[in-house]
Amino acid sequence: MASLKYLILGYGSMGRRHAANLRHLRPEARLIISDPLCPAPGASDGPTLFYRDWDRALIDHPDAQGAVISSPTPNHLEQMRACINRGIPALVEKPPCRESELESFRALVEQAGGLPCAIGFNYRFHSVLPQLHEMAKSGELYFKAQDDLAEKYGPTVGGTMASHALDLALYLLGPKESLISGETNGYRLQADVLHRGGGHSKFHQEINELGRFSYVRSSQSRVDLFPDESMYRREMSAWLTWVESGVKSSQLATLADGLAVMEVLAQCKVS
Repeated sequence: MASLKYLILGYGSMGRRHAANLRHLRPEARLIISDPLCPAPGASDGPTLFYRDWDRALIDHPDAQGAVISSPTPNHLEQMRACINRGIPALVEKPPCRESELESFRALVEQAGGLPCAIGFNYRFHSVLPQLHEMAKSGELYFKAQDDLAEKYGPTVGGTMASHALDLALYLLGPKESLISGETNGYRLQADVLHRGGGHSKFHQEINELGRFSYVRSSQSRVDLFPDESMYRREMSAWLTWVESGVKSSQLATLADGLAVMEVLAQCKVS
C-alpha cells in the first residue's frame, strides 16, 4: 500500500524507537518526522521527510493514516487536539497530559469518540504479561520501582514512572473503586487503590534514586519488569492494525484508559 503515511511528532529516544518499529512493520510507508532538532525543513532521507514545526507537518499532510506523539509531555494535549480535530488517529506516549490538564483531557477523550487513538502504556505488551495475569488472580498486587531520572525529567514521578504501574493495575485488576490513599512530592509516589470487585493494588515509585529496578509482587510470587524492546513493536503493530483495519486489540490502552490513570494521579495529595 504505497499511499501509507505516518507522522511522528517528537524525535527523541522514544520517537526514534517508534520510527524504527514503523519502518520495520510498514517498510512501504512514508514517515513525516517533526522535531525542533530535525534536519532542515523539507530535507528527506529516502521515504522520510523532516519538519521542525509539527503544526506545519500536520497542515501539509492531512491525509496521514495516523500520528505518533512522542514529544515532551507538555506538548501532548495540544498535539492530540490538533490530530483529533483533523480526524487523524494518534498513538500518544504516556502520560497523555499533566495532572493540571485533567479536565481538558477529559473533554478531548469525549471529542475523540471512536477515532483509533491509543496511549503508550506498552507494559501491557510485556513478555511477562501471562505471569502478571496469573498473579492478579490473587486480587492483590504491589508495584515498586525506582530509577535516577529526576535530572532528566524533573519531579514528575507520577507521569514518568507511576503511570505505567497504575495502568497495569487497572488493566489487570479492573477499574478503580476508590483511592484509599495517595501522596507524592514529585520524586516519590505512594498510593493504595481499591478496585471494583474487591481487588487491591499498592504502589511505591521513586524517580530520584540510584539503582534501577521495577517489579510486581503478589502474596505468592514476584515478577521483575526488565526492559523488553519487543513490547514496543507489539504495541505499534496492534495500533497500526486498529488504524488500518478497525480491529482493536484488547491490550491497547485507549484514551479513556489514559484518563483513568490521570484521575488517580490527580487525586494524589501533594506533600
